[in-house]
Amino acid sequence: MIVECPKCKNEKEIKFVNGLLCDHCKEDISNYKYKKKAIVATATLLIGAGSGYMVDKYILSETRYPLEIENAIMEHCRNGHSSLISQETHAKINEKCICALSNTLKEVSYSDVKKDTTNFLRQFDKQVATCKK
Repeated sequence: MIVECPKCKNEKEIKFVNGLLCDHCKEDISNYKYKKKAIVATATLLIGAGSGYMVDKYILSETRYPLEIENAIMEHCRNGHSSLISQETHAKINEKCICALSNTLKEVSYSDVKKDTTNFLRQFDKQVATCKK
């Protein structure tokens, strides 16, 4: 085990026996309690926590809008027709809305929508027009 002398801070590799002396200052270090250094564990914990926070903040949370917002967008897209439509037509419109929202999510993050909704609307209209009918 490697220990640090409490007096001079010099490190020494030891085997547990009585009467241990520090090689550097000759201090008797056999009566002290020793703790292993926690620098590696602390650094690993901090790096892991920081990485987890960054992944959550910038990768995971940016991929989806809140469910309420997505639902409202889909309802507005699907129900934009004033006339009665068949179930088959409704299914096609639903697929088109899903396609448009999915493609818009790739282009405009939710944080961007909160800053500027006109860009989202422009991109969504563009995607509605380009998704297959």
